[in-house]
Amino acid sequence: MTDINWDKVETIIDEALELPEGKRNSFIQQQCEGNPKLKGEVTSLLESIFHSEGWLENPQTYMEDFYHEMSSDIELLSPHDSLTGRVIGAYTIKEQIGEGGMGAVYLAERTDGQFEHQVAIKIIQHGKATRENIQRFRRERNILAGLNHPGIAKLFDGGITEDGFHYLIMEYIEGTPIDEYCQQNDCTVEQKVSLFKQILEAVRHAHENLVIHRDLKPSNILVDPEGNAKILDFGISKLLEEETSADLTQTGARLLTPRYAAPEQITESNITTATDLYALGIVFYRLLSGSHPYELDTLSRYQMEQKVLKEAPPKPSDKVSSPAFKKQLRGDLDAITLKAIRKEAGQRYRVANEFLEDLNHYQQGLPVSAHSDTLKYRSKKFLARHKISLLTGIGFLLLLIGFGALHTTRITQERNSARLEAERATQIKNLFSEILQQQDPFSQPDRDITLAEVLDRGTGDIQRGLEDQPEVKAELLGLLGENYISLGDFDKGENLLREALALYSPSQPQSAQQTYINNLSRIGRVYGRTGRFQQAEAAYLEALQLIQYEYGENTSYAAPFYGSLASVYREQGKLLKTEEYYKRAIELADSTHKLSLATSLGNLAIAYRDQQKYDKAVKLHKQSIKLEHEVHDSLHPDIASGYNHLAFTYQQMGNYPKADSLHQIALGMRRKLFPPDHHHIASSLVRLGLLKIKQLHTREAENLLEEGYQILRDKLPNDHWQVISAKGGLAVSRAMQGEFEKNVPIVEEAYEKFCDKFGEDDWRSLEAASALSNLFQIWGKPDKARFYSAKH
Repeated sequence: MTDINWDKVETIIDEALELPEGKRNSFIQQQCEGNPKLKGEVTSLLESIFHSEGWLENPQTYMEDFYHEMSSDIELLSPHDSLTGRVIGAYTIKEQIGEGGMGAVYLAERTDGQFEHQVAIKIIQHGKATRENIQRFRRERNILAGLNHPGIAKLFDGGITEDGFHYLIMEYIEGTPIDEYCQQNDCTVEQKVSLFKQILEAVRHAHENLVIHRDLKPSNILVDPEGNAKILDFGISKLLEEETSADLTQTGARLLTPRYAAPEQITESNITTATDLYALGIVFYRLLSGSHPYELDTLSRYQMEQKVLKEAPPKPSDKVSSPAFKKQLRGDLDAITLKAIRKEAGQRYRVANEFLEDLNHYQQGLPVSAHSDTLKYRSKKFLARHKISLLTGIGFLLLLIGFGALHTTRITQERNSARLEAERATQIKNLFSEILQQQDPFSQPDRDITLAEVLDRGTGDIQRGLEDQPEVKAELLGLLGENYISLGDFDKGENLLREALALYSPSQPQSAQQTYINNLSRIGRVYGRTGRFQQAEAAYLEALQLIQYEYGENTSYAAPFYGSLASVYREQGKLLKTEEYYKRAIELADSTHKLSLATSLGNLAIAYRDQQKYDKAVKLHKQSIKLEHEVHDSLHPDIASGYNHLAFTYQQMGNYPKADSLHQIALGMRRKLFPPDHHHIASSLVRLGLLKIKQLHTREAENLLEEGYQILRDKLPNDHWQVISAKGGLAVSRAMQGEFEKNVPIVEEAYEKFCDKFGEDDWRSLEAASALSNLFQIWGKPDKARFYSAKH
């Protein structure tokens, strides 16, 4: 192993190139004293730089020009001089926050009294104002002026000061390099994927504007405390549509970061968008595994380059020690990462959209293009997507068998009819075994297997049987109804629950009353989901009264019903009563029962959000999600709901990138968990679609909202606020694409319905008023815009 420190080599070379020729050898001797290997590496690399810059073609002339450029202004500004306190435009420099090959970056504040604003000012120091650096500086200014994306640091101004300093005034990003951010915040794999997708979106924008960055690495990708990622430093970027000068290209090759350089950059071959995607692949590898694919720390530059050019990288999963983490990376994420860093540019992702699509498919449990397209692979993905419904069906079968056995024992003791009840339990077992055996995914590979198909086969038999066991029948019908509700089939669920409730009689034993309470809670959910809030309140109150009569007013069993009632009051816009009941639910909840506490905390967070107490809401959301993770596996409906609610809170706060990331996580989880027409998927689609409108991504918003609206329209009554919201949002997305005449009236109708249902001060009414104000402003109708502006 060599003891060469590459970072030190680069530092010595950078400093040596700034010195006159006569001082360079003594400087190198001093810096490399006692380390002949280091000196040899520095000398060798300097010679290669001179060769690449054209020294051998006309050495005398080239050397004279080179040293003239490097030394002509070096005495005008000592490296120890400070620009702190200098005024550039409306900004006063406060402190130096970075330094690079072209100069320094300073934090500055606006001091003209107009408003408060911090910026970053990049300045070329006179001693570094070479022809190439000035050309590169101007190129960065021109490129940034043509890019407008939330994931790319904005350019505000640029120019030359009176005393000849070239400068750029840019957006100041108070952030952490993306790899450090993930490590410090202990990000999950899902969070890392969603964060990385932000970067891909920004790079896609740059590529669509014909810009290749060429130096993507963690230090050029900062993440702020809110989780918003920004790309910096387009200093050696390249425009696809123009021929770059040989000098600039060669110097760019020298400035690139070897650890993230693509093979074609090392060999100075053709640079394409796949070059940036290679660098991002290395970044993604580092995020997932915590390390670089190659061990480069002790290698010389030449050795590093040879390793990148010739050695196959290991899978990211091979780099981690945790068995659980290794399991998460194996398969799709390994394949996606390795495809991005293929040595042959043509074998990588060609455009950012392809990379994004594979990550989206991974989150949705769909096959990814990076993986070999085999029957075995697609079958595994199919089973993974439908795991919940298949396991639920099997679990339901086991529950029925166990439930039948329990009641068989009890009724045997009471009636001495063991054989009859055993036969009934056997009939139930055989019935559901037969149904499950018919759901063979390999015999019907293109068919979506759902729990509904399993349940439909058994419902009729249960309805027709068990006439002499009303308690057993009520429990089974209630379980069937609950499963239909979970699948989003409210009509079937409600009918079965009504039938189950009708079987109850106060003369039945205590266990029958508990079944009755459970079914009241279940039908209350149906009423609440379908907008029948008074009926939902009545069902929950009856259940609560029975619970408190049996166990006392302060029983922990009452906590879920207080939470359910609070949800009903929230839907009615009764915010103070909502908060009161959620707090009561937390007060009564068993602190040792994490799931109950998680639900109560999440619900109270929603109440605080509705009252615009966002800091409290975010804190409680995070506590709730943490508890959910402690109770459930990583993929669970409650965790998905937690992310969905936290995302919407950030959305209400105006933190759209953070909200977008969390909405994507929630939607991806729900697509894995539920059938494609489930109302939870629709909820995520609509909320993400409404967010895309705020981000001005109207076409994407339209697609999301249309899919969500179609689901909700089939599941809920037309006057349900979620249907109104989806329909109104869809109209907004279309109106913003110029279709005002047809769609603005739909949004006005939604606003009026929200005001009638919840009042003008409800968040739904305020959102609709804001949308109408913006639409009329764009449409060129300022009077109407002002009218609705006054409403929010």
